[in-house]
Amino acid sequence: MKFIKFLTNNKLYTFINVIGLSISLMFVILISNYAIKEYTLDSFHKDADRIYALGNENIVGTAYRIGGILQNRYPEIEKTCGVIDLWNRDIEASKIKVQGNIIAVDSTFFNFFSFKLLTGSENNPLASKNKIVISERLSKKLFNNVSNPIGQFVTVADSLPYIVSGIFNNFENTVLPDADIIMNIDNMTYFNELAISESLGNAGSTTMFLKVSEKADLFSKTDDMLEYFKTFFWTYQENNSQEVTLTQMCDLYFSPIHTNFKRGDKDFTNLLFIVGIIILVFSIFNYINLTVAQTGFRAKEMAVNRLFGASKQNVLMRMIFQSILLCGASFLIGFTLAIAAEPYINNLIDADISIIGNLSALWIGAYIALVIIVGILSGIIPALTILSFAPINVLKGTFLFKSKMVYSKLFIIVQSTITVVLIACSITMTMQVKHLISADLGYNKDRVLTIFVQNIEEAGAVRSKLESMSIIEKVGYCLTIPRGGEIARMAVEGIKDIVVFNYQTCDSNTVDILDFKVVQDNHLTESGVWLNETAMKQIGADKNTSSFSNQRGKQYKIKGVIKDYKTGDITSQNLPQALFMVISENIKPSIILAKISNGVDLQTAYLEIKKQFENATNNAEFEAEYMDKIIAENYKDQDKTATIMLIFTFIAIVISSLGLFAMAIYFTKQRYREVAVRKVFGSTRKQALVNSIWKFMRMIILAFVVACPIVWVTMNDWLQHFSYRINLSIWIFLVAGFSTALISFITVYWQSKQVSNIDPIKIIGK
Repeated sequence: MKFIKFLTNNKLYTFINVIGLSISLMFVILISNYAIKEYTLDSFHKDADRIYALGNENIVGTAYRIGGILQNRYPEIEKTCGVIDLWNRDIEASKIKVQGNIIAVDSTFFNFFSFKLLTGSENNPLASKNKIVISERLSKKLFNNVSNPIGQFVTVADSLPYIVSGIFNNFENTVLPDADIIMNIDNMTYFNELAISESLGNAGSTTMFLKVSEKADLFSKTDDMLEYFKTFFWTYQENNSQEVTLTQMCDLYFSPIHTNFKRGDKDFTNLLFIVGIIILVFSIFNYINLTVAQTGFRAKEMAVNRLFGASKQNVLMRMIFQSILLCGASFLIGFTLAIAAEPYINNLIDADISIIGNLSALWIGAYIALVIIVGILSGIIPALTILSFAPINVLKGTFLFKSKMVYSKLFIIVQSTITVVLIACSITMTMQVKHLISADLGYNKDRVLTIFVQNIEEAGAVRSKLESMSIIEKVGYCLTIPRGGEIARMAVEGIKDIVVFNYQTCDSNTVDILDFKVVQDNHLTESGVWLNETAMKQIGADKNTSSFSNQRGKQYKIKGVIKDYKTGDITSQNLPQALFMVISENIKPSIILAKISNGVDLQTAYLEIKKQFENATNNAEFEAEYMDKIIAENYKDQDKTATIMLIFTFIAIVISSLGLFAMAIYFTKQRYREVAVRKVFGSTRKQALVNSIWKFMRMIILAFVVACPIVWVTMNDWLQHFSYRINLSIWIFLVAGFSTALISFITVYWQSKQVSNIDPIKIIGK
């Protein structure tokens, strides 16, 4: 009751403590739920530690038939399961038509993984080629009025009928695509026969999972696999692939190698986790500092208790228990705030945090442990501070002037250092993202609509429609856009090392639309290839070279040379890639490019082109996006990181300000007698104010000095990951330092002014 009375009598203290701790715990709850989910993806599978995905140095993927070939050769492989993502397709049943994601898998899928069927045979629901299992989500869309969808017919891609043999739980906590339909992989004969052919085509489209026998070491066989593949697997024979990799299923989500499935950003998750810990530590510091600042009020209560027989241990346990109660109340507020903020955070970090959905006995136990640990850490130092003084000194009033807290000065320096670091990092990240947006990539990406072609047979009709539109300057065909491309390795005649090309195929219109910077145009009218400057160097060519050959004798005529441009991920730190751009006017495109005329509204153009596309394709789905927006996807993660850093920096500034406020209160009480003596000996009110502020601000200056090398090392390392990057300017450090100093000055000014206005007689007379 005395503790409750103390809290109500010190409302400002209580408000700052509870609010600071509640906000911190809100972020800890959100971040921990997100991080644990990210770190434990696919850990629920029964044999997750024995499941590996086969791949090479370029992709975690292979040709479908490789799984069976390896199982026959290596007894360590217990079973295999191939998975191919067919992406979105039209799905129809009961006159209801929707879009849904489809994956094609081996019939062993439900025995291989631990995904559960809600209804249907668990033994082998995919035994027949014409049977499929559908998600609970899709079942509700298609058969909401049907009591038992088993046996119902579903049409896929407007022509293929299948029988529903089971309904599975919607996929959660897995790297696999969020599938609506799972079908037997033999059905690939209808979608892409090459993907399951004996010729081992589409050598990266299948994610082949291998379940290894217990205690077996398949990693020791990767060198043997490599030599074996070189005898028959075309991608290894042609040096397109040079390694065999095995990725454990639980590591697939954070794989540094490209995968066919969802991929996570481990650095981003680690960053969130670290920032969450920093914010929690901030709040604990504040709690300690605020409590220590109030020891003058609490000390008399504890001194009386001790004089009436209470032991030190009893007082210690009482204060820790009170701290745990306050932390518990703060946690409940923080938990409520976390639930309220959940939708916004999900949207911000593109995640699916479900605090209530994750709630379990284990989580509840973890939350209770968190409250107890934070309560103990927050309460023990203030308690020991009070207990370090004799009760009689406290009652005499000498306690207020004798207590020294060196650790608080250290905490203030640490808090201010972290604040400077966070502000500087936020500024740097934001500037870098803006720099990426405006980066010169070496080609035109503005006003270019990228149209993805589902049915290449309809491409000609689409092109004719587009070329007749006055709002379009030019229409081109290509298989990839500059951010992508295939990797091709070529043994060039006269060159010892294998040349690795970024392989692009397009027509001459595409070259004009993208407006590459031409170094040399050979004005070749016949078919040939464009090379960039890096490619010319790697094949040993100069400006007079008109052609080159591979070691098999095939000749390639050089149409011209363009300046190096950025291919692939524009955020990555890659050297310029050798470009091998084949020009063909008769390609079957997967992409159509439309250059929009200047002065035409882009949204209006999009809608008009969509209409013409649907007319030419009998209302096929229109998938298109402007190239600058597609390129922007490459720095989406960096933009997200910068935004989150800004939010956390703001929270850290708020919490740091609360901490500084707490320390200002504490230092005010500590310096009453010093200032009183100074004023007796002639110090003016202004001098007392300046002296009080300076005593505090010099710690901020020290924090700035400590923070600068931390920012320099951290941000320099982060910027090295970008091929287009800013330089760390001195003004970034100055802005961060000035912002922290300004926050500190505003925070301590009011308290310092109170110190300068004290009546020295009242203080010295005590």
